[in-house]
Amino acid sequence: DGKAFGTATKKIYRSPYGDLFSPAVKTVRDVTLSTRYDAELRVVTDGLTHRFPLAGSEQPQRVFVGKSGRELGIELRSETGECHITQPVVRIDFMEERWV
Repeated sequence: DGKAFGTATKKIYRSPYGDLFSPAVKTVRDVTLSTRYDAELRVVTDGLTHRFPLAGSEQPQRVFVGKSGRELGIELRSETGECHITQPVVRIDFMEERWV
């Protein structure tokens, strides 16, 4: 039930943080997932953390992020007892530098 001695435990999923093997600037366009219970999505770009609250729902949610950086990662956090979150789909745009 996600509790220890009757107290809800904190649950954190953290992806690796890095440049995705490319020096290009990357923009996290959006993240789509489902969560039955309230949770929080965090997107980390170049060391800055951007927080997005998620309301529990059986329906998929698309969260517009629109944050850019050369390095990025995501976190999903929940402090409720139960925690059912689907695998996130993260859409990322790569902006290659071009010399004219």
